[in-house]
Amino acid sequence: MLFPLAAAPRIPFVSETNGYRHLLAMLVMQLRTSTGFYEFWKYEERPIACRIQWNRKLSRKCPSLLPMPSHTFTHCPVRSDIKLATLAQSAPILPFDLQFEMPYLPIPNANGLLPSLGRTLIQNWDQISDQVHSIQILHDMIMMTRYTEAVFKGLFPQTKDDAYYDYFNFQNLTIEYRLLSFKEKEGSSRNTAEKTPVTDCCYLACLLFVNTVLCCGYLRSSAIIRHLVQALKLSLEGSTNLDEHVESPWLRHDDTMFWVLYIGTFCSHGEAEGDFFAERLRARSLEMGISSVEKAEILLQNFLYVERIHRHRLRETLTRVG
Repeated sequence: MLFPLAAAPRIPFVSETNGYRHLLAMLVMQLRTSTGFYEFWKYEERPIACRIQWNRKLSRKCPSLLPMPSHTFTHCPVRSDIKLATLAQSAPILPFDLQFEMPYLPIPNANGLLPSLGRTLIQNWDQISDQVHSIQILHDMIMMTRYTEAVFKGLFPQTKDDAYYDYFNFQNLTIEYRLLSFKEKEGSSRNTAEKTPVTDCCYLACLLFVNTVLCCGYLRSSAIIRHLVQALKLSLEGSTNLDEHVESPWLRHDDTMFWVLYIGTFCSHGEAEGDFFAERLRARSLEMGISSVEKAEILLQNFLYVERIHRHRLRETLTRVG
């Protein structure tokens, strides 16, 4: 029996070697052609299906939540492998061989929403990552974030089926799959050691953004978010607690570090790592002369930041500044 990752506080084999994940992959490949496939995966599918209507109703009352996308039968193995890879921060094992036909209904133009979203992050990406082709992932994240906003603004027409939600789910899975794949490639292609922590933190922040903004279903206390937050904390600690004679890898990335700290603050609120991120975000605000929420938002809106979702936590965190 498989349980939803969001409901599992710990998954024992995630911290072990990848041998378990390879075993899972072999099992999945066999089950995909067997009559027992549905029985194997229905335990993951059933709770999600039961929550679809509930999440749609909840989203009307709570605008920080996106309705749960519909999960089709064929997506289950690949989706689970991607989420396990996110927990382990490694490349997925199964090939992404899913195909999806574009919805028969029109996709509204959302380019006017969040006009500055990701602008600075894209401009600085060649200084952050050696994987220049991964910049297309950022463009796709921006597109899907704007589509998410279009849903809440009522720009998508009402439909009798889940065509739009299936489309969102497919696109979000491709984004997460590619993020994990490029993150794995990054380790073997870096030219300079100083890029390492900045790159790791940015990839982790993007994965957190994907799993908290582009789709619903993962609370801050869930295993997938907790593992990513813990990894982000370790990476930041290792790159900031340096000897005074060692140049900080963040020296030319002040704005990027502010965004990374905010993503960590938002995703760790109420958890053990919450104070770590909040205190450093406030300290960074003072160092950069950011004395108000409005100034902070001007900076963050050029990264991956959605006011509808993020502003409350930003305001709450920066109230002690100034």
